[in-house]
Amino acid sequence: MGIYSRLSALIPDQSCVLCAESAKLCVCHECESSFSNHQPRCKSCAHPIGGKLDFCGQCLAHAPVFNRAYTLYDYQDAIADLIKIFKFDHRLCVGDYFSHQLYDLYQSIVSKGVEYDAIIPMPLSRSRIAERGYNQVLELLNVISKKTNIIIDTHSINRIKATQPLSALNPEQRRQEIKGA
Repeated sequence: MGIYSRLSALIPDQSCVLCAESAKLCVCHECESSFSNHQPRCKSCAHPIGGKLDFCGQCLAHAPVFNRAYTLYDYQDAIADLIKIFKFDHRLCVGDYFSHQLYDLYQSIVSKGVEYDAIIPMPLSRSRIAERGYNQVLELLNVISKKTNIIIDTHSINRIKATQPLSALNPEQRRQEIKGA
């Protein structure tokens, strides 16, 4: 029996934040098995696209300033609920769950020969950190930072202005809101 198995045997199961069944890391196996990531995606922004296209119309019309984006799951109500629980209900176990999922995704990317020098998270405004009590982005990067040698660079980008919550805005309003942030 490995050390992880021995340690996990000592830690009691938690309840799934979605259905209240027994779970490790806040999400039960049944709920997790309902999550999917099967839609064809733009090879630049990871937005779902139809057909056999490599890039979405938005990226073809206006190339993003980044090379590649990745996503863990297709957009689903359960995933949206998990994100809200993590961000607004202070359920850090959900962040730990996503952190492990991100680590697995990172490992699969690296195993294909893709290498990155650093991960540069967009900083939260001081008011947002005060409101939530923690920086959820750093929580999400927790497992990757502990298990890999990749640099989590929190100093290269500065937040210049606080933005209003983006969840209630449409895509164009979001683009306008984050300009100069």
